[in-house]
Amino acid sequence: MFGVLQYALSEHAKTLLPALQRPKIDPPEVFALQAQIETLKTVPGTDEVVEAKQLEINRLRETDHSTHGWLLIGVMRSLNFWLQDEAKLNQILRLLLERVTVELHESVKRAEVVEVLCRTVPDEAPLPPDQRNIRLKRGLADLVLVASFQEQVEAALKTIGQGV
Repeated sequence: MFGVLQYALSEHAKTLLPALQRPKIDPPEVFALQAQIETLKTVPGTDEVVEAKQLEINRLRETDHSTHGWLLIGVMRSLNFWLQDEAKLNQILRLLLERVTVELHESVKRAEVVEVLCRTVPDEAPLPPDQRNIRLKRGLADLVLVASFQEQVEAALKTIGQGV
């Protein structure tokens, strides 16, 4: 499982970079809430519900959706990340991961990771083609690319201590 997470997060970090470079847009939930508000405005006595949905829209717009992505990219460029003590590693992985689904099969030794969901958008991390023979791909081009975004990476890494 450890090797699958290394692979999945490393590949996911590469796919996130273009998404993090785009201008900030509203999350999809905002559009759904706005449509609900428009419908509710036509029904008398729903002012409190409309107000609650508007507060939820404001909360969604104020939430930083990019920190987890920059944090993921930052830790992926450091081989030492995976070598640190287990408690610290687990703490950071909890910040990055929403859910890891493992299928046990007939025994634990035959288990396979079937899904790795991150706290980023997009959220699904790619799995290796063969979980028994994982080859991590990391090249100089990846490190140079991420180094050019060092400022955003450092800001995200600072959030670890603040509890994202």
